[in-house]
Amino acid sequence: MDHIPNLRKPIYPHMPVPYLSIAQYPYAYDNLGFKFFPNRHSWDSARFLKGDFTFNGVEDPDRTAAFIQGWLYFGFMAEFFGREVDIEADFVKTDECGRRVVTTERLGLYIDAWQDGVVEMKEEEKRIEVARLDHLLQDSYVYISACISQDTIALHDRPVPIPQELQLSLAILFATLGAAKIHVFPNSDSAYLSSHTCKSVIDRLKMDGWCGSDIALLFGGNVGGDSPSSILELYYASLLGPRKNRKDHLTCRESRCLGYQIDDESYQTRHLEGCIGCLFIEVPLAELCSIIDGGYTPLITLTSTSDSGSIQISLKPATPATPAIKSYVAISHVYADGLGNRQSCALPHCQLNSIRQRVDSLYTLDGHIGSRDLAIPFWMDTLCIPVQPSFKRQRNLAIARMAQIYEAADKVLVFSAELEYASREATPEEVFMRITSNSWFRRLWTLQEGVLARRLYFQFGDGPLDLEYFLAGERNLEGGRFSVTKRLRAQGIKPYGRLCKFRKVSGRDRIKELYHTAQWRSTSYPKDYPICFGTLLGLDISPIVNAQDDDERMKAFIIAQRQFPKQILYFLEPRMAKWGLGWQLINHGAYRTSPEIVGEESTLGWANEEGLHVVGRGFVLEAAGLAKGRESGAKEDKFKFEITVFDEEEGVGYDIRGGFWLADTNPPASWADVLARWGVDKLGIILEHWPLKLQAPYIDPGILDLLTKVNRDLMSVPSDILSLDNNFATAVTDYGDILENINTSYKLMAAVDRHRPSQTRGALVAIIKEAKQEIYTKFCGTVVVVRPASPITTDHPRTSGIVTGEEQRCSDRLAQPFSPFSITKGPKTIMADMISLAGGISSPSDMMSSLSSLGTLTATLARSLVEDYAENEPSSESTSRILNAFLDHLPPGGSAVVANDIVDGKDDLRQLAHHYLSSILIPVRAGGGRTPKAISARPGDDMDSVGDIASTITSQRHDQTRLKADCLARDGNRCLLTRAYDVNKADEILSDEERQNTVTLVTEAAHILPFSLAAFDEPDRQYKATVWNAIYRMFPDIRGFSLDDINDPRNAMTMYAGFHSEFGKLELCFEPTTTSNRYRIKAYRKFHSFYTPHLPNDGFVTFTAHDGRYLLPDPKLLSVHASVGAVLHASGMAEYIERILRDREELRCLAHNGSTQIGVLMMAV
Repeated sequence: MDHIPNLRKPIYPHMPVPYLSIAQYPYAYDNLGFKFFPNRHSWDSARFLKGDFTFNGVEDPDRTAAFIQGWLYFGFMAEFFGREVDIEADFVKTDECGRRVVTTERLGLYIDAWQDGVVEMKEEEKRIEVARLDHLLQDSYVYISACISQDTIALHDRPVPIPQELQLSLAILFATLGAAKIHVFPNSDSAYLSSHTCKSVIDRLKMDGWCGSDIALLFGGNVGGDSPSSILELYYASLLGPRKNRKDHLTCRESRCLGYQIDDESYQTRHLEGCIGCLFIEVPLAELCSIIDGGYTPLITLTSTSDSGSIQISLKPATPATPAIKSYVAISHVYADGLGNRQSCALPHCQLNSIRQRVDSLYTLDGHIGSRDLAIPFWMDTLCIPVQPSFKRQRNLAIARMAQIYEAADKVLVFSAELEYASREATPEEVFMRITSNSWFRRLWTLQEGVLARRLYFQFGDGPLDLEYFLAGERNLEGGRFSVTKRLRAQGIKPYGRLCKFRKVSGRDRIKELYHTAQWRSTSYPKDYPICFGTLLGLDISPIVNAQDDDERMKAFIIAQRQFPKQILYFLEPRMAKWGLGWQLINHGAYRTSPEIVGEESTLGWANEEGLHVVGRGFVLEAAGLAKGRESGAKEDKFKFEITVFDEEEGVGYDIRGGFWLADTNPPASWADVLARWGVDKLGIILEHWPLKLQAPYIDPGILDLLTKVNRDLMSVPSDILSLDNNFATAVTDYGDILENINTSYKLMAAVDRHRPSQTRGALVAIIKEAKQEIYTKFCGTVVVVRPASPITTDHPRTSGIVTGEEQRCSDRLAQPFSPFSITKGPKTIMADMISLAGGISSPSDMMSSLSSLGTLTATLARSLVEDYAENEPSSESTSRILNAFLDHLPPGGSAVVANDIVDGKDDLRQLAHHYLSSILIPVRAGGGRTPKAISARPGDDMDSVGDIASTITSQRHDQTRLKADCLARDGNRCLLTRAYDVNKADEILSDEERQNTVTLVTEAAHILPFSLAAFDEPDRQYKATVWNAIYRMFPDIRGFSLDDINDPRNAMTMYAGFHSEFGKLELCFEPTTTSNRYRIKAYRKFHSFYTPHLPNDGFVTFTAHDGRYLLPDPKLLSVHASVGAVLHASGMAEYIERILRDREELRCLAHNGSTQIGVLMMAV
């Protein structure tokens, strides 16, 4: 195993593996074929699979070990390379104790030679090589698994008489060569790579302080992304030595670590190691709360007196008036490491001195601690968020601003107690493994802090490490020569890569990625999950933070987010036991026990207080006849549920064979109780295509292996050979062995039919009400498995190894996503084409409100059409995102227009989305710029309406000065948001004394609907008319507003110049409330954090008129502005249009690198 790198100063040596071939047991590999090597030496390899390692019935551990090493180690190696291996010269050495041991120092040379040979192959030869290696890996995997205790004990409840070091060497070699194959053939099968663990490695990791969930995460938690982790990563982690910051993991589960959970009563703030108990230094609380109340970010500055060495702590607000402290450091730490304080905003003197030195070291050339005293300001939750109950309001305000704080910080510094004992000068593979396996990557609060960071530093014992800078020399980890070192580095950094990937995801897709990114992370308090998720999704978390209890916080999060993947209905995960939230995963799916990634193609449902609204296909079941009771001995709350339904059109039957109760922790005793709980007499099943790759956690491993083998064998046989009418003789002659293997596998699967997987699954719901095209339900929290009713046929009149036509139709049907079809039971159709699921309706009386919120049949059909389009939409397109954003964020009248447009233009949804982009989003976002001339037409556009508008409009190029004067008069000469006085009016009206005591700013008259929409040259008339026609269609409430009104005070407000810029870019919007002239302030992610402190603290603003001659800003116009802003950001078009406008301003000619988007640029000039 010495081909695996060790530490520069090893803590543990590599485990020696004895060379076992001796004169008594000369099992040298003969290169005459891998599969039948046992037969040539009188071994029955089939017995291995049953846990029987005897030789002719005789127990002989030494003989068994020698044979296994000769066959599954050296034989496997020789077969992989396709050449003879000089074992004695290249893979055996004598150690310092005189023992003959196996060495893999030269294994890399063999891999290089094999890789060089692959490079010289033609494409067809490469295809054959991949197939050969997959056959070898599959065959050897089965037998190696039988030889490893961790796997075999689980299967046969007996230990394996094979030395631990030999078991480990088999797993390491298999993983090494398997990883080499994937590196050279990146699109080939990799599922088997993460299959082998070894008891010796697991035992060492646990002994060294690793939590079982840390091990499970590293090995099977998909930290490696597309390339799964393997025993290589586990073994290397075991070389890192004992953990210094050990926690109690006795109560932890494999799916969740409890060692870092906080208990308020027992929590203790940690002193530095060696400190005998210095004094705590507290932040001035009154000053801290004053800064928070003022809307500013409190920053800590620590200075050390030269004579006594004591620390002085001071607070400064980060404001526009203090640019000198604009650059600050935000601290990110794991609270359980002891840098928190549950009683006050204070830390021990020793810790503060350490923090001061480490923050300052970020700004020294060498980064060494204590080299200079720079007094760099920093923000840290322990010191800057009040914890006392009497300051709850300030605490909530501070938490709500954390996203802006970390986003605006110049650097984010990570403190981890475990990294304090490590060196940043270690090898890259050690640095990566220590960083990504420490507790910072297991907590949810730290995830948001890492995602929001501009530059992220990890504090080691000898200084900070800029991971991005460190990675600069490690970017080429995917190509070139394979080596285990390169793989360890690539795999080790992928948890950080997942965090970076999330940063780049925007708009509605973030909710999909969140389930994967937040997996395996937790907080100590359930109430914190909605806050963290809201921050990660870029939501306004103020309503979430201010909610009264855990359930209200989750509801506030759901209302703010609105869209959730339909796929979560099928996760085998516990749910929230509350009306309206019954569909939602507990803690939103963080720390899921059976992780399943939400794919990019997954469709989104729409959520409100009543539940989740989705469109799906399924069927309705009468409750009569369902089996009662729970299955005895079931690990989960599994219920008997056996019924068969038929698709008469296809002639295919489906068995529904059970479900899992997940709705709450109080499962009913029978299905009758399920029905009684909600007062219904029908159940429904919403079907979903279930790819085989997602089923591994729920399928018997042996069956999964058989399926993989059958699929591999079928791929090896040309499709025409599988025809019943052609080339039968050729099939028997050339593919007899493969067909026999397929036949044998099918027979085995038929014998264990109850374990046979399906490619369909369903969510069970209690049906509360059936409408013509919608069914309103309560999610029961049960996932059922749907299988073909008939077992696979293995007896065919010509050959039992060929799939029958009927079976193939069934298989084809299951392999594809469902299209609408009807399943009948007698004369009655019991399947609807569409099922609209509103999981969590509080009572039948709420049905009509749910129906109203979901919309008409046209709206439902429109969403279904967009979902169907999204399934095959190229990744470079944004059609479905644009259309969904318009459906979701327009007022009811406009949403209905969009739904009709989608249904009418279903044959060209791409053109429709482009029309919305060019006629609504770009013109409104362009602000004072010129209007697009290349506006695409809506399918079926009414050009008469456009002509009517064109004939009436006149250009409004004047009256700007008058507009500002009118707005100032109405608004009391003040900015409507900050209430600061206009600087020119202050000089004109106020006395010198009043002027000195008044905050002044430069203000401007900010148009709500952009002035550019009414300022044009004569050739622009038709284009502007097209834009206004689109606006009137989407927002019929403003039809009374004409272009002549563009400079009316109803369409403008006095606003600070900085806010005007953000308002014009739709980064700042005002959402009308039920109170007249009161608006919720909506600031999006790109809103400049420099201006944030000037916004009202409570997130609302009320407009008041100081001159009755002029009307206040029109709420209908502000609603249009807010709706367009919401669509712009939900669709992901904000940054896209910003890029277009930047090209227009900066590139008056084509970019030399060809990057200018010509087609779109024409629309913006």
